[in-house]
Amino acid sequence: GDSYTCAVKSGGQTLCWGDDTSGRATPPAAAGIDGASGIFVATRVGATSASQTVTVANTGIASLVIASVAPANGTAFVVTADACSGQTLAVNATCTVQISFQPTAAGAATDTLRVSSNGPASTLALSGTGLQPALSISGPGGAFGAARTGTTASSSTITITNSGTAVLNLSAGALTVAGTHAARFQVSDDTCSGQSLAI
Repeated sequence: GDSYTCAVKSGGQTLCWGDDTSGRATPPAAAGIDGASGIFVATRVGATSASQTVTVANTGIASLVIASVAPANGTAFVVTADACSGQTLAVNATCTVQISFQPTAAGAATDTLRVSSNGPASTLALSGTGLQPALSISGPGGAFGAARTGTTASSSTITITNSGTAVLNLSAGALTVAGTHAARFQVSDDTCSGQSLAI
């Protein structure tokens, strides 16, 4: 029949394993992840969130050989410090990695942090939301009626709105007129340039 080998860890936990394909009883290695929720605060696109510390522990009864600790997709979430990849952990030993959220687009982002080792797969779900401002213009438009040369036509009012999910910063002199006949138009009563528009 099947044969099994068992061991009792110092904490009283009993672990058992069966024969491998070569007929040898191989003690199991296991990686545990702790210390981080994997849920990041909403972050502006192009910025970097505060990092979270992920602790990887050898929870098995044999040496844990870690090949890598990395996000599966590697786009919005990045490992900024890694003291685990390429390491061999003794039983109950630990190592840490730092991971941050760097959104590349607005909206929800998800990924999975994976510990690749000689033990069973160990993962941590990652999630965050990317924030980005968006400029919207509304008003009657820029179609002016006929005006006599040397006179000034009635002004047209436009409204600039932040329709995004992050603060919209308008630099000084942000509103300008461009084009072939730009000299015939001018911006007046500008209350937008140099302002920060909240969400």
